[in-house]
Amino acid sequence: AIFPAMLMCACCEEAGRDNHQALFCDPQFPYEDVVSARKNDPAHSIQVKVKYQPGNLGVDLDAIDINRGLVVKAVLPDGQLAEWNKINPDSAIRPYDKIFKVNGKVGTVQELESFIVSSSPDLHLEFRRPQRFEAKLRRPGSLGVRLHYKKSSMGVLVSEVLEDGLATVWNINNPTRVIAAGDRILEVNGEALSPEEMVEKLSLEEEVSLLVLHYNQDPIPIRGI
Repeated sequence: AIFPAMLMCACCEEAGRDNHQALFCDPQFPYEDVVSARKNDPAHSIQVKVKYQPGNLGVDLDAIDINRGLVVKAVLPDGQLAEWNKINPDSAIRPYDKIFKVNGKVGTVQELESFIVSSSPDLHLEFRRPQRFEAKLRRPGSLGVRLHYKKSSMGVLVSEVLEDGLATVWNINNPTRVIAAGDRILEVNGEALSPEEMVEKLSLEEEVSLLVLHYNQDPIPIRGI
């Protein structure tokens, strides 16, 4: 769906059987109340080291952001990450954390998945925990963002922030709470809706309050041919 009058472009992919779902299993969505993502920690990295057991990592992942990593949808109760969480409560992995490096290597989501399943036996995962903040945008003016989502994705992905628009004005005025490509929108005006409903609400409301997850992370460099 495209909303040219507001310079807010939204692209929806049909939910399909992604590689990550086949690898790590896919419990029924939604997994956890969105309120759990309100804690306003600064964005930071978490290191996880386990002896990898094929098929037993125990995590469901969102792979919609091809060049910025795999977002945790759920940690399954009987897998290796659940066991890690019990032993390491101060660095427990939770929904919305993002795998951005595997065994010291970055890559596309497909490459990260391949690095995981080929680990033997040592698996070193680096997660990015996002900053959570509220951003308030008020028309007139365009939102100035491009959005991307699947029906089962974790919120709505900000794929690009345009030079002209309310998001850029917000960023100039709020340098410690910047909306950037790779961020996720989890709520619009206090409502945790489906991605499609959030995009529709963004296209209609004159004033929007966004619950944003900011990962403070650059995409992987594009390799030359």
